[in-house]
Amino acid sequence: MKFGLCTSIATLEKSLEAGADFIEVNNSPLCKMSDEEFQKNLEIAKKFPGTILATNGFFPPEITLTGETQSPEIRPWVEKSVDRLSQLGVKNIVFGSGKARNCPEGFPMEKALEQVFEVACMIADIAKPYGINLTIEPLRKEESNMIHTAADSCNMARRSGRDNFRGHVDFYHFMQGGEKLRDLIPHIDILSHVHIASPVLRKEPTADDCADYKAFLDALRSGGYDGGISLEGGFSKDWNDVAEYFRYIKSL
Repeated sequence: MKFGLCTSIATLEKSLEAGADFIEVNNSPLCKMSDEEFQKNLEIAKKFPGTILATNGFFPPEITLTGETQSPEIRPWVEKSVDRLSQLGVKNIVFGSGKARNCPEGFPMEKALEQVFEVACMIADIAKPYGINLTIEPLRKEESNMIHTAADSCNMARRSGRDNFRGHVDFYHFMQGGEKLRDLIPHIDILSHVHIASPVLRKEPTADDCADYKAFLDALRSGGYDGGISLEGGFSKDWNDVAEYFRYIKSL
């Protein structure tokens, strides 16, 4: 398995020096950049090929994916995003975007879920020629009113029938939702990306914060998972602390 950090391309070199195998970038700022600003980020990325493995924050909150009127910008946003992400070498699009995908009050949840499923399938289809996977991120109920469990994500991926539509698990949301490792085991085969953070503070895991990270990692290994695991959450501004996190998590 590879261990990474959710951060900006500006800190790519420092992240690698601290022990990250890769970084995961936020798509929304990248897609909104001018061509000139994006090219500056691309030049940094080209110095460290293969180290920008994933992206999150795929849709900004102002793009509405559900309800009576979906934003007309959805497809153009996806096409521009995939084009830029492919240039960076991204291999996994993590589709969380809780605010963008939330079902509006009074709108049928079943219909909203179908709208999100259709958007996800569109992303997967546009991303496939570039060798990029699409993963739906389960989020805790406080952040989204749909797709809360790893099973929700993985079952949606299987339903799609697309080999680049994959499942996702985030340890923070997993623990916040009271999920059990035994419920994750049947779905590990379809995961293509994973997030991790401490289940209470949502920061870098440490040896003394009372969470069984080894059991989580062992469960992933037992199911044959060998992909990326990104720290998604707050982390110390001291790069020595970040380096200590990578030493710890890679020792488990």
